[in-house]
Amino acid sequence: MVRLSSAKIPGFRMVCAVLLVATAAWMIPVRALAQPDFEMLDGNSLVHATLIAEQDAVRAGSTVDVGILLDIEPGWHTYWNGKNDTGFPVSVSFELPNGVRADALQWPVPKRHLQPGDILDFVYEDKVLLISTIHVPEGIGEVANLYVKANVEWLVCKEACLPGSAELETYIPITRGETEPPRSKHASLFAQMRETLPRKLPKPGTERALEMELRWNDSSFLAVVPNAKIVRFFPGNKCANLVSPIQDTERRGEDLEVRLETDQLKSDFRLQGVLSWEYPDGTKRMYMVDFPWGDTKGYAHPE
Repeated sequence: MVRLSSAKIPGFRMVCAVLLVATAAWMIPVRALAQPDFEMLDGNSLVHATLIAEQDAVRAGSTVDVGILLDIEPGWHTYWNGKNDTGFPVSVSFELPNGVRADALQWPVPKRHLQPGDILDFVYEDKVLLISTIHVPEGIGEVANLYVKANVEWLVCKEACLPGSAELETYIPITRGETEPPRSKHASLFAQMRETLPRKLPKPGTERALEMELRWNDSSFLAVVPNAKIVRFFPGNKCANLVSPIQDTERRGEDLEVRLETDQLKSDFRLQGVLSWEYPDGTKRMYMVDFPWGDTKGYAHPE
């Protein structure tokens, strides 16, 4: 049995969750904590987690996409896997048969969540699907079904934060031959959620290259997107610390300047995360970016 995890130390995350709950409880008025409906809540009642597959079967020697579907109680939220002022992202640890492997989770672009006290988090509300591609080897043997187990942990917050967890499992029939397996009843949801995933940045000079200008200006990174209505940046875990996360991650208009703190090692000085923008007609673009200091990977600002 192979275990693959999206969190290096999930036990530590749960300890952090307990500390966060304690901190949140200290911040909430006593009268609010005394309400019976709040006392009856827990993280598992606020988030319903299921493990679903895009196909009803998988061919030996091919792949199948599975997803952790989180249905979140209205008004509550879970966390993205980038930089947040509070909370921690959903943790998923897969248990798979020997020889079977899972790709890293694909994280949809989150929402900005600004709270009193200038607390900025990037969160998911209502519903989110975290997709992973499972690779099934040709020589898996005569096994009839692919067993997939996912151990999931999350922190769900509103005025307070509550940890939750679930052990999910599913069996996906394994087929042989060239016939494509049928799509499952969840296939349309996978397609819908993929529209919220950031894409790889197209290479400059190609047909798909973007019309935008990028440049480093000392310790700042400037992105200019012609005709954009609003430009946003979602800092990833490897991104250098921002001078002002609130100001430097969203700006109305065509340009966004992301200022990075200068008291960091040059080896850590990079802009990493998701750059997104929206046009006046509502069209949205979302791309993964990872630029070391001084490098725009060909998207240079014209002199």
